[in-house]
Amino acid sequence: MRLLDMGFDFLSADALLRLISVRGGNLVTPSGMRYRGVQLGGSSRRMTLPVLRKLDELVRGGCDRDRQEAGVVPESRGRSG
Repeated sequence: MRLLDMGFDFLSADALLRLISVRGGNLVTPSGMRYRGVQLGGSSRRMTLPVLRKLDELVRGGCDRDRQEAGVVPESRGRSG
């Protein structure tokens, strides 16, 4: 899936934590907006633990990992290992 094949929205950490859930393999909002994936980029190199846990919850909840776009890989804050 190429980014040019679809539109996009920007999503704050607060919106991710409060509004996004998984239905039918897609990310959805309470208003019915549907998204096929999340692209992590720019400032996503570091994120809070609640956001990282929410992303894990979405994947475990059935978000279709085969369709996800990968941006930067988040790095851990604090101790390594």
